[in-house]
Amino acid sequence: MYKAGLAYQDARMQWWCDIDKTVLSNEQVVDGKCWRHDGADDPLVAKKEIKQWFFKITEYADELLEATDALDWTDTVKLAQKNWIGKSQGAQIDFVVGDPHDTKDTLKFTPELTDMILRGEKTSTVRLEAKDLAVGEYALLQTRKSKDDVASFAVAEITQVRTMALGQIPIDLEGHEQYDTEEQKLADYRRYYGESVTLDTEFTIYDFELRSQVVAAFTTRPDTLFGATFLVVAPEHPQLAALTTAEQKAVVDAYVKESTKKSELERMADNKEKSGTFTGTYATNPATGEKIPVWTADYVLYGYGTGAIMAVPAHDERDQAFAEKFGLNAVPVVADDGTLVNSGDFDGLNANDAREKIVAWLEEESIGESKTTFKIRDWSVSRQRYWGAPIPVVTCQKDGIQLVPDEDLPVVLPELQNFAPSGDGRSALATATDWLHVSCPKCGGPAERETDTLDTYICSSWYFLRYLDPNNSEKIFDSAIANEWMPVDFYNGGDHATAHMIYARFITRFLHKLGLVNNPEPFKRFLFNGKVTASDGSAFSKSKGNGIDPLEIINSGYGADALRTYLMFAAPLEFSARWDSQGVPGSYRFLNRVWTLVQEYAAATQGDASDAVLRIIHPAIRKVTADLEDQKYNTAIAAMMKATNELYELKAKDSFGDRANWKFALESLVALVAPFAPHLAEELWHQLSNDGTVNRDSWPQWDDAYLVSDTMTVIVQVNGKLRARLEVATDLGKESIEELALADEHVQSFTQDKQVAKVIYVPGKLVNIVVK
Repeated sequence: MYKAGLAYQDARMQWWCDIDKTVLSNEQVVDGKCWRHDGADDPLVAKKEIKQWFFKITEYADELLEATDALDWTDTVKLAQKNWIGKSQGAQIDFVVGDPHDTKDTLKFTPELTDMILRGEKTSTVRLEAKDLAVGEYALLQTRKSKDDVASFAVAEITQVRTMALGQIPIDLEGHEQYDTEEQKLADYRRYYGESVTLDTEFTIYDFELRSQVVAAFTTRPDTLFGATFLVVAPEHPQLAALTTAEQKAVVDAYVKESTKKSELERMADNKEKSGTFTGTYATNPATGEKIPVWTADYVLYGYGTGAIMAVPAHDERDQAFAEKFGLNAVPVVADDGTLVNSGDFDGLNANDAREKIVAWLEEESIGESKTTFKIRDWSVSRQRYWGAPIPVVTCQKDGIQLVPDEDLPVVLPELQNFAPSGDGRSALATATDWLHVSCPKCGGPAERETDTLDTYICSSWYFLRYLDPNNSEKIFDSAIANEWMPVDFYNGGDHATAHMIYARFITRFLHKLGLVNNPEPFKRFLFNGKVTASDGSAFSKSKGNGIDPLEIINSGYGADALRTYLMFAAPLEFSARWDSQGVPGSYRFLNRVWTLVQEYAAATQGDASDAVLRIIHPAIRKVTADLEDQKYNTAIAAMMKATNELYELKAKDSFGDRANWKFALESLVALVAPFAPHLAEELWHQLSNDGTVNRDSWPQWDDAYLVSDTMTVIVQVNGKLRARLEVATDLGKESIEELALADEHVQSFTQDKQVAKVIYVPGKLVNIVVK
């Protein structure tokens, strides 16, 4: 990954757990607390700047998105993947906060250096190639997150320009990054500009002072620019502090602190009441020239787009709700017929056509550009803990980050007596000094191993490939073996519709580009398991005290089988189901009916020969078999419930009839029940005089001869409401069925003294009687 340019280290704001002393992903923050420590007395997590390792999954965003539709996965999961990747096309527009200035050239910085500039710690930059800038001219300062992700953040005036050899530039140059030694300075410049740089290489130094802030806002509706009446920046936006006036600082700081307690899912919920606060500053709408207020609100995420939006309350529901709450202005710019109004020279244009023209105008004026953004962010892969795969790099003061040579792999973790974090933000590995301190593989000087370890998501994103060749000590796996088995035919899992599944797709695609696997997709078919939630739809949580103890249900007399059957019956496997306190009792009653049938059969005597019972059980065998293969557990159980009811009805008519046929039917029903209620099924299997276990070689086979019935059930409705069921011959004609429906005693109680306006017959299904 590192050699391919897909692994890098950067300082980012991350969720931090003070108990585990490690970073957390967004998904690992539940109700503002660590997912492992969400009790009532556990502390809230907060964000802090941590240097982390990242995988550049964003490089694969487009191809992952394009390949999603072709996956043989459930539509809900594919939609979740698309939303996770979150591709949006629109425009990135610069809004100036402060006095506008005509800029001559641009200066681009890494996110780390941008933060230093915003804090006032960096006021000069050194460039190998001279910029078109002179003293007194203005430069547009931009953050470069990647080659395609650049955003403006300020306008600066050039106050001094100097040219000198690198060796003449002080290691403690005022307003610049500081170095400990000349060697460290040289190594840093070579990292940026290449190994050809020497201390004699000439560089140009530009000193600057900030004059205005620039907020880069992303929008998918550039056609509504003239209707933007305020800006909203995310609470974690790095420019927020610089955008906030002294008078508003306390209020903004308090709001930011409160917003960090919420997960991204909570912040983006449609039903959430909007909250926010005014920063005290105003930006200029580049289209209208009007001053518009700058707010911060948690419904804007820094991880999406630029972390700032232009708010158009006349044409966006979220912006409208925010504007209405805080009394902000709204200006309609799109008429009901889809043409622009209140939009200057663009009035009368169709909104779709206007988008391209407005973006072209923005680019011509150098205040915006066409932009494609993705919601997906680069994957944070390092954790500050002992357990986990070591990250095979060392850091040298002179040569920076260096990969551990192949011949020294794998890096083996040291044995520790104390696994507690080191106390300085690093993992316990920092205390293993003999392991920590090594020689630089490039220069031989002193270096330190990486003390972060890889998150377990890394291992789970490719473990299936290692399973195929687990004893290979020469390479990751043998491609010939992997290609014989891959991709995985069927993957059944829960809670991994997005993160793990996207990570596995990313890693497999990377291995495909290396030629290690033939197929870029890891899983042919995937079925996502839904969750059981609390009765109000919220997640079960220790801190909320809304959990259900399965042992209490089991020990109350219902047993494990009833609980298991309910969980499989509550909803289709791919959907979540709300906990129903009556669900387990309902499953218990069904299983009791199966038990009672077997007990009554054992006590009964031979009756008249009949194959009626076979016409009940064979369709059930076929239905349950097919549903189990398709993971449709709820409909399989429903089919068994239906068959059980029909068996009770048949028993009431002619007792147990032909005992041999009944024995086959009951053995089959018990075998069908076994995957859901194994304890009950095992007991009944032996009560039916069978040896061995019901779980081996007992699955029944259906006979097509018994799948066709001589009768059918026809539903009778009166004005669309169910009033009766008729059991009629399959060859009975329409007129006869309608006559039977009208003559039914229960139906007549709803039709007497009323006029029958119409009788509608749906062949083989229902009769609907319309009365007035």
